[in-house]
Amino acid sequence: YDDAAIFSGGLIAVKRNLKWGYINSLNEIKIPFKFDKACVFEKDRAVVYSDNKVGIINYKGEFILKPTYLTLLPL
Repeated sequence: YDDAAIFSGGLIAVKRNLKWGYINSLNEIKIPFKFDKACVFEKDRAVVYSDNKVGIINYKGEFILKPTYLTLLPL
């Protein structure tokens, strides 16, 4: 992996080939590598960035809030 975040909530955000996804402690891919940036899970949710927009996903990788709001933060 090219980068990784802190292990939280049973998953860790990792970067591979310029995209972020989530793996578990057994190195199994749980959420595919499809995000520009992925943050740690807090209270069963994680913030993700896609196409300069911010969204929120659950543990299944389903969007709770689709990436609709533009972010001005550098990724």
